[in-house]
Amino acid sequence: MKGTALLINDDQIVTVLENIGHEVYEEIKHQKPKEHVHCEINKKKVEFGPITKIVWLEDNVDWQYGY
Repeated sequence: MKGTALLINDDQIVTVLENIGHEVYEEIKHQKPKEHVHCEINKKKVEFGPITKIVWLEDNVDWQYGY
């Protein structure tokens, strides 16, 4: 199953990961308390700063809506 993950940090900055597998979301979700969250996307290690919340959406975000 593919979807969109929203990663939110302390400064209210949102990182959007579109068209990722649910397993990537689960990998990030289990690391959430750590300071440097990371995952593997397309066989490459991707690192993020600390996050405070992660949200999973099964659909793609409609960016034409005006976000």
